[in-house]
Amino acid sequence: MRDTTRRSLERFIEKAQKLESGRFAQFLLSQELSLKISRSSAEKPARVSPVEPDDDAIDAFLLTFRFFVQDGDGISFRCLADHVSTDPVLSERWKQEFMKVHQSVVSWLSESSLFTAFGHTPTLEEIRDVFLYGDLAHMNERRRGPSGQTPRQQFETWRQEKYLYPVYHHEFLQFLSHMLQAILYVAMLSKEELQASV
Repeated sequence: MRDTTRRSLERFIEKAQKLESGRFAQFLLSQELSLKISRSSAEKPARVSPVEPDDDAIDAFLLTFRFFVQDGDGISFRCLADHVSTDPVLSERWKQEFMKVHQSVVSWLSESSLFTAFGHTPTLEEIRDVFLYGDLAHMNERRRGPSGQTPRQQFETWRQEKYLYPVYHHEFLQFLSHMLQAILYVAMLSKEELQASV
């Protein structure tokens, strides 16, 4: 196994364990994410009731989560697919299982939201980008998405919508939950791979 591969897998496992021990993951172990929109009568406005981790737990999760989606540190899913999976010493099992996970993440991100706003139905990737790069991890004012707005502008537009914002925020948290499962599975495969190579 190449040294760079070993280091990438070790770092991947380390960061996955950090995610797993955080309050976001602990919340997901103890309860399910949910969003309830109810209305007691036609005269009263609808009430939105999310069941989700608090903002501090989400922010702490994202600080480490960024390693898995941004390419700079060599442990993002794209880096593993492009560089680590080409190591000839890695087992076929690791390569096949990782590629299944990677493809399912890519496929899932291309799915459309359940809701349309302003004549556009965003994909889950767009929702991810708006929350990550428009507020929680960055405030990107340069890159423009399919709506023609920067992630920051799109985030601000959504935040003004009383019912739309909680729905898209919920879909973003669902994305994080699915990604956590994928990350933990790849970490388990990587631990097995490292143990077998000793």
